[in-house]
Amino acid sequence: MDGIVGVTGLVGQALLELCREAGPLQLRVFASSRWATQRFEGLEVQALAPGCFAGLDQVFFCTQADVSSQWVPEALRAGCRVIDGSSAFRQDPAVPLVIPEVNGHQVDASQKLLASPNCIATIALMALAPLQKLGRLAQVMISTYQSAAGAGQALLEQLQKEALLPQNPEALAFNLWPCIGLLGSDGFSDEELKVRQEIQKVLNRPDLAVHATCVRVPTTRPHAMTIYARFDRPIEPSQAAEVLQKNLDFYAQDPPKTLQYAQKKTCAVARLRQDPDDPRALTFFAIGDPLLKGGALNMFEIGKGLRGTRAP
Repeated sequence: MDGIVGVTGLVGQALLELCREAGPLQLRVFASSRWATQRFEGLEVQALAPGCFAGLDQVFFCTQADVSSQWVPEALRAGCRVIDGSSAFRQDPAVPLVIPEVNGHQVDASQKLLASPNCIATIALMALAPLQKLGRLAQVMISTYQSAAGAGQALLEQLQKEALLPQNPEALAFNLWPCIGLLGSDGFSDEELKVRQEIQKVLNRPDLAVHATCVRVPTTRPHAMTIYARFDRPIEPSQAAEVLQKNLDFYAQDPPKTLQYAQKKTCAVARLRQDPDDPRALTFFAIGDPLLKGGALNMFEIGKGLRGTRAP
């Protein structure tokens, strides 16, 4: 039996829907104490408490890092395998950071704790990883257009309310926020550092130059980004297109509007072109839903690959 912690959040709700699509539910769900003993989507919500994970095989944490840091050890002590969607354990050398299509072959049943990457890193790697068949990545530069859904229910509701009010220079509606997360002394936000570090870790390339600029945009979902990828050799766009269309939705013409990929399980790439000043470099536009492949779907696929095995 599986468990979902944080089932009332956006990612938790998306994961619950994926579990329902997969077949009859054998599931226990958890949320904050204010939800305790209430029903959510037909399931009784349990509060987190010592011993609450007893009898579960696998637990998904759709929570913020502070909640995961406190309660993941409790689930591990109960003998559960844990798949964590927060940033709490992503940079722990002992914890695999997993995108099944990219490095799922490195996962085995002996691993008790696995982490799912940041939504931007996941969506970017769905395109970048298969392109490594054509050449070794030397540099990646990403500019993101991140929707409100990636920040959770509160910002999503705030955006929807603001859209009905007069324009406010501090609001997200009709605006752009040029920083996501806290700015460090080096000028990079913690979101940008996550993208850099997690792409490096998933690809096992600590030497890879990754530079991200993360911007919040006034859309509900999904996320989008432009990616500049330089390789160690010239790559023709036709070669890249042949690889990409085997791994995701590829648009040679008529690029999709981002809203077309809200609530879609697949990611998309469009606007592929070669740098006219450097034939080793490609630029393209990528789209993916932060609640699905950028979140719940990636976690679900990690768990699906290990289902039927129990952590030692």
